[in-house]
Amino acid sequence: MFGPRMSTVFASRWKALMWSAGVLLTAYCTVPSPEEPEGTSGKHKVETGNPSSFATDENLRKLQDLQRELP
Repeated sequence: MFGPRMSTVFASRWKALMWSAGVLLTAYCTVPSPEEPEGTSGKHKVETGNPSSFATDENLRKLQDLQRELP
């Protein structure tokens, strides 16, 4: 397979630490960071006009109407 055998990786603590650091570095480099829209202070605002947000007033009204129609 890929890399060293598990029996040689955990033969010493230093090898195990180096292997785990490599795994963490690979995960850190491959997972993209979430992008925040400019001008927000950490909270997503519905007023930004993001078409992918579901929580708009119109969608909430439609959901409430559908819930009223259910028995």
